[in-house]
Amino acid sequence: MAKIKKDQQIYVIKPKIGERYHFRFAGSPMFGPILSLDENLTKHYGYPWFWMTDDQDRNKSKSKYPISIYNISKDIKDV
Repeated sequence: MAKIKKDQQIYVIKPKIGERYHFRFAGSPMFGPILSLDENLTKHYGYPWFWMTDDQDRNKSKSKYPISIYNISKDIKDV
């Protein structure tokens, strides 16, 4: 049985570097700032990807996560 593909929606049209947003990485909702644009993934997929960090990083390692523009939102319920 084939999966029905949903159209993805962009909730933040022009995200700004340094501003904090809700995002989802590997199924986990997180909140933190955008560090920079990931030019390699943006070029590969054809839509913007960003490097983000989580404010609630439990290990204090400040891990960076690659996040597509489709997984960024100002409201937690949208991600």
